[in-house]
Amino acid sequence: MANIKIDSSSYVDPNGFLFWHKDEAYRLIYEEAAPFYLSLFEDGTIAKLMAENHLVKSEPISDPKFNLKQTGLILKHETLSPNTYCVEWCPSMLQDAALTALNLSKVLLHHNCMLQDAYPWNILFRGPEPIYVDFTSIVPLSKELIWPAYEQFLAFFLRPLLLSAMGKGEIARKLLLNNISGIDLHTFLLNASVGFKVTHPLQLLIAKLDTYIQKNHNLKKSLKSYIQKNSREISKELRNRFYTTLINNISALSFNQAGDLWKEYYNTIPRHVNKQAKLVRIKSLVENLKCKTLLDLGSNTGIFSLICAELGMKVISVDQSQECMEQLYHSAKRKNINITPIVSDVLCPTPPFGFIGEQYPSLFDRVKSEIVLCLGFNASFTRKW
Repeated sequence: MANIKIDSSSYVDPNGFLFWHKDEAYRLIYEEAAPFYLSLFEDGTIAKLMAENHLVKSEPISDPKFNLKQTGLILKHETLSPNTYCVEWCPSMLQDAALTALNLSKVLLHHNCMLQDAYPWNILFRGPEPIYVDFTSIVPLSKELIWPAYEQFLAFFLRPLLLSAMGKGEIARKLLLNNISGIDLHTFLLNASVGFKVTHPLQLLIAKLDTYIQKNHNLKKSLKSYIQKNSREISKELRNRFYTTLINNISALSFNQAGDLWKEYYNTIPRHVNKQAKLVRIKSLVENLKCKTLLDLGSNTGIFSLICAELGMKVISVDQSQECMEQLYHSAKRKNINITPIVSDVLCPTPPFGFIGEQYPSLFDRVKSEIVLCLGFNASFTRKW
């Protein structure tokens, strides 16, 4: 009999659930859904998606020893850590996660499949690489709807990215703590810039129409009935253009890299201070410790994180500055090194949230390491107090 723990966020999946055994990730796929997923393994679809489209590494296990009430197909997944959430991602991380979901959706069209939901919780990061982990979100293609998860994508990806492009990334991350609704259109417009509203009057009209329809039950019922009666099968060509347009729109977004107090911190250090000596000393210290994982608290732009990652360590970097984490994320991508940036204030870290406050654990329940660097704390406390 094996001790297992069902993942706290895996309670609404109609096709199975994620569970943990000895800190390794597994998934049970119910008997009725198993043939569909087995066929994707057998025809090479899953292998292609894992190799080319950032799908989590997964394999069926033929001789499981778990004491499960349900029966079906059991998969063993690559275990990714740390778990980070969209409320902690800099805008470019959210952008890359969105593009991962869209590109995966586009490829799935060729296999008559789609993603049934578009939540950012379905994506984790392997260093600077987004990985799609919600295996059973892949389902057969819906014939009537171009993408049933489109509103979710708007609420959890496009609208927060638009706010971030307006310089409101902190607001977007706080609004994303609503893990059920994300950022709905009305909330988005309340926080959007005047310039956006002036150049996108159709969004205001859609919001007004939505309010009117929601208040008129009979009209809402009639519209739903009309759509169901007049729905037609949607061609793959139209779906492909739909995803391509979304990909282009997301890719075109850019985020202001203007310096903030902390990003410019190193420029304020007096010239007579030997910064290079400190770097050499820290590098030597870390090398002698011979550890595999490191947590850099108050990492700023990640000078020490980069040194440690280039030594082969797996690094988690935490800083309250979105701009610092943006710079570090792009550095990690460019160098292809294992750094996971997290936007969070160490003095007021990400709390637990989600269903009854237990679905998504707090930051320090998720980040673990052999070494912790706190080299930025002296400057932080000096400036705060």
